[in-house]
Amino acid sequence: MKIVFGASNGGKQYLKTHRYTEIDFFIDNDVKKQNKDFLGYEVKNPDVLKLLDKKNLRIAIASDYYSEIKNQLLEYGLVEGIHFWNGINDININDSSISNTKFNLEKALQLEANYGTAKFINKYLPNVSSCNSSFAVLNKAIQAITLEGIKLEFGVFEGRSINYISNKVDKIYGFDSFKGLPEYWIDGYPKGAFNLEELPDVNNNVELIVGWFDETLPNFLEQYKDVCAFIHIDSDLYSSAKIIFDNLKDRITSGTVIVFDEYFNYPGWEMGEHKAFSEFINCSNLKFEYLTFNKSGTQLAIKIL
Repeated sequence: MKIVFGASNGGKQYLKTHRYTEIDFFIDNDVKKQNKDFLGYEVKNPDVLKLLDKKNLRIAIASDYYSEIKNQLLEYGLVEGIHFWNGINDININDSSISNTKFNLEKALQLEANYGTAKFINKYLPNVSSCNSSFAVLNKAIQAITLEGIKLEFGVFEGRSINYISNKVDKIYGFDSFKGLPEYWIDGYPKGAFNLEELPDVNNNVELIVGWFDETLPNFLEQYKDVCAFIHIDSDLYSSAKIIFDNLKDRITSGTVIVFDEYFNYPGWEMGEHKAFSEFINCSNLKFEYLTFNKSGTQLAIKIL
């Protein structure tokens, strides 16, 4: 029996790269998704696994919450590598092999981005330890917080990362219009991508600031005068990151930890969050150190010295 754990973007990508694989159903911890249809498949509560024969059970975890889900499945008596595995790794492998032709520009562009990122890492981060996931990067960055101040996330979307962060900090503010990208980003992500019809469910110590950054951030800073202890930039665009740095330039100081969700390792990364941060550093004359990066993704964390 083949099951996919994760009825969200990861599950969608898994289906795309395993279009000829017979899948029985999806499971997800989100009660709002259970007993509903996801791309033609029924979504069930993970507790259904307790009722199934383990001998024929095969579960692909198509979620960024791999560590948490792994522990959950281990409690069910399942064995990693036999009953379940990291389906995100399958996605990456299949993405690189499904369309292996001389006309595959998407693959060529990604390989060029990989090569450029590898050169960047060899030049600037040769002695920096990497992480295996975006949440591992967040965790290491949070552990590096030493400054008293406000904690902010820009680009909340479905709330997965801000809820993860909020479990480890006292209070965090999340900025998002929830209307999607304000402009075209890269191929496959046009204006309006990531639009949500309703606000996500967030933890009690999360406060959402709804609206475009340039409209909400100035008013927020009038009310809160503290420096920034932690900033998670997950807004994809150069223009959005520039707005963030333009407004927070006087709040970013020695000890501020910043995590970028799309810093490098995708086509055009040099013109995105990386460019906005480089411009900010050049103008501010601040110094920083690299904390870690996701060796199989796009995330990077730094700390201002």
